[in-house]
Amino acid sequence: MDNKNKLNFIQFRKEEIAYAIAKEKNKNNKLIQKQKEKELPIYKKSLFVNLILTSVALIIIIGLLLVAFYIGKTL
Repeated sequence: MDNKNKLNFIQFRKEEIAYAIAKEKNKNNKLIQKQKEKELPIYKKSLFVNLILTSVALIIIIGLLLVAFYIGKTL
C-alpha cells in the first residue's frame, strides 16, 4: 500500500508540474499578445473595445438626433 501511495504522489507531482508549465506558457502567450496589441494602431487593437466605443458613439448620435427633432418640433 505504501508503494501505491508513493506512485500516486509521484504521478500527482508530475501532473502538477505539467500544469504549472502549461500555465506559465499561457501567461507568456498572453503577455506577448498584449505587447503585439499595444504596437498596433488604435483601429486594430481590440475588437471588444472597438464594438463598445462604437455602440456608445451610436447611442450619443441617436440621442442628439432625438433632441434636435424634439427641439425642431416644438419651435
